[in-house]
Amino acid sequence: MNKLLNCLICLLMCAALLAAVYVPAFAQTLTPGEKSEAVSEAKLRLYELKYYATRKAGKTYDDAMREHLMDFQRVNGLPVTGIMDEVTWDILFSDEARSSWRAPLITDATAGLYIQPSLPEDFPDDLVSGLFRAEDQTPYVHADRSAGFWSYISADTHIEIRRMAAPETPLVWFETDIWLTGDQKLRTLMNPKSKKIAARDPRAIAEEYGAVLAFSDDFYGYRRTQRINNAGVIIRDGITLYERTAKSGLAKIPNLDVIALFEDGSMKTFESREHTAAEYLAMGVTDTFAFGPILLRDGVIDSRLLESTGNFRDDDPRCAIGMVAPGHYKVLTVLGRQTRSVGVKPIWLAQRMKDLGCTEALNLDGGNSVALVFMGDMLNKAENENVNFMKGIRALTSMIGVVAPTE
Repeated sequence: MNKLLNCLICLLMCAALLAAVYVPAFAQTLTPGEKSEAVSEAKLRLYELKYYATRKAGKTYDDAMREHLMDFQRVNGLPVTGIMDEVTWDILFSDEARSSWRAPLITDATAGLYIQPSLPEDFPDDLVSGLFRAEDQTPYVHADRSAGFWSYISADTHIEIRRMAAPETPLVWFETDIWLTGDQKLRTLMNPKSKKIAARDPRAIAEEYGAVLAFSDDFYGYRRTQRINNAGVIIRDGITLYERTAKSGLAKIPNLDVIALFEDGSMKTFESREHTAAEYLAMGVTDTFAFGPILLRDGVIDSRLLESTGNFRDDDPRCAIGMVAPGHYKVLTVLGRQTRSVGVKPIWLAQRMKDLGCTEALNLDGGNSVALVFMGDMLNKAENENVNFMKGIRALTSMIGVVAPTE
């Protein structure tokens, strides 16, 4: 009896192991109208990856499956054919398969699906080390709303902003590249010595500092004016402004995770209570931005983002900052809550930052507070919304920016 029981247990364990690693072999190309077990297996896998809302999708390759498969191909950087070929099948059942909430993988095969601007004809070709202008040259400035491309290049600053669009989603976002050299650094656009926190038009904040570029930060000032106890570990220009923060590991927005800017231009993400302000300063940190959650740490996507709970599952306007290397940063600014752009989940930001080569990235304040200002123009708002303050524009208490040196 005991031997029989042991055999049954072994068989069950083997069955479970086989089920865990089972990947159905590709049998044939699947096209709309077919009905088979292979279609059922493909639908089940698409359900696991969040392309279907229900497991009961049937065995028929119908129009709904074609649409979901095209979404899968688009997100995974495959030719969007709506046909299940061997390459699509292999990716679908691989560990690298991207879920429906992840950023589109823009490859040569899928580039035509997205609206993305090219360099203008007058873009300088005499850049020093391919990035900066010579010391005796005037800065290059290009701003073109219709084309969706903006740039500023000087001897120590190189900024490129591209407006991207995925019309079928629909989704519109801005990808900002920032390269800084020499003494040029990212700046906190606020007065850390002020006893009163004032909310102002983000364009006015940028103008006051002479900022070429300014974008949303952690909106720390709002939490302080609203007397929210946990405002985060906040350091600005080497001065500690606040230290009380939330406990580490929370799966909510904001959870007050931190991205710290160091004296050498590097950035690093930390959980909310991982360090005190004094410890950050001792490490050489000049500024901390506390919002969260962490998107990337050491090149790895934070596992909490995969949880479809709370406001992690909401599609909203978003802003995030990431670091490719010291002095090279990426900013993602995503439009949302409007007809032409539905917004994204934090996991989208994380995957896109990773695709762009970032190793560290943090979700910053989003929603109606999102602002991207270039040379006085708020790019994430339509031109007619740039006329009067507060017409679709929320006042901010501080920003992150790049300031042009004064003569």
